[in-house]
Amino acid sequence: MKRNASIFHILFVLLFCQALSAQNASECAIKITNNGVTGQFFYIYFYSSKSPVDSSFIQPEASACFNIQDQYPLFSIITQREGRNHYFFKQKDTPVQVRYLKSREITVENSPLNDAWLKARVHQDSAMKEILALRGNNEVAGTFLRCKNDYEKWAYETFVSFIQADTFLALRFLNFHLAKLQSVVFTNPKYMDSLKIMLEGLQVERHPLVIGANPYEQIAALSYLRTGADMYHFNLRGIRGDTLSTQQFGGSKLLIDFWASWCKPCREKNRILKKHFDTLKSKGIQILGVSLDDQEDIWLSALEKDQLPWVQGMLWPGDKKKIQQQYNAHAIPLSLLFSEKGKLLEINPSVESLMKL
Repeated sequence: MKRNASIFHILFVLLFCQALSAQNASECAIKITNNGVTGQFFYIYFYSSKSPVDSSFIQPEASACFNIQDQYPLFSIITQREGRNHYFFKQKDTPVQVRYLKSREITVENSPLNDAWLKARVHQDSAMKEILALRGNNEVAGTFLRCKNDYEKWAYETFVSFIQADTFLALRFLNFHLAKLQSVVFTNPKYMDSLKIMLEGLQVERHPLVIGANPYEQIAALSYLRTGADMYHFNLRGIRGDTLSTQQFGGSKLLIDFWASWCKPCREKNRILKKHFDTLKSKGIQILGVSLDDQEDIWLSALEKDQLPWVQGMLWPGDKKKIQQQYNAHAIPLSLLFSEKGKLLEINPSVESLMKL
């Protein structure tokens, strides 16, 4: 009888320890290990929260557990000494381990969402690096288009797969994707239109991740540069301080050339364009140079040196951001050829294609 009682007691203790262990595991929703060189406070934030939801001082090679309810799948850690956000994704009701490294970076274990995010970012950075190396090089124009279209196709398919996994993951990826697209000058309408449809189904304007720039507005700006789009008219400052307008060039083809004094490819392109200016003029093509310079004296000095024979203007400071967004004139050189009726005919036309008109 005593032997049976002893066995019962041992089983009870084992079950109690197992239950206690399970309880402790459930309470450690986020485990942070400090593999850095100094002990410091670690602060955990929900996405967009202005104050930390929890914090702890962690010595080197030590860990701390945080019992945090999953309000959103996107968290961030800020360290006492570093002061910058380290974002990471966490599966709902699944504990994760975060390691803070000596390099001041973090690794995240047991989060498929975070693994998918990191894999996508690595591919995105690699693809965009290749695209930007090809952009503006007429000798590899076909390769640029292929790489750009391949990237947009991959990004759209990745966005669709992320929606199925988690909307926070999908929309955060979309924010990075749209920002990257500003560098490629023009986008594929097929994927832009498809993204609009997907966002309408998500009712994205109500999503907690959409706080600042609305993806609809970003897509609208990126989608503007497509064949057949109407010219967006704007005013700009002339070299004598007068006001110019794109509307004064009606009735003839107009090449709007965005450039800046600090942009070496822009100035080289303008030197080539200058050699053929008389021929283009005889074909009824007018040119309007639009400077993105911030300082008037530097702009005028560049004009004095380059002696460009077509009309030149500089964007007014209050209009610059809006016009750059409207024409996606973030990456230059950028030239747009419009018809006599103000319809977009071609983006970044080569001198050879202009000569054939």
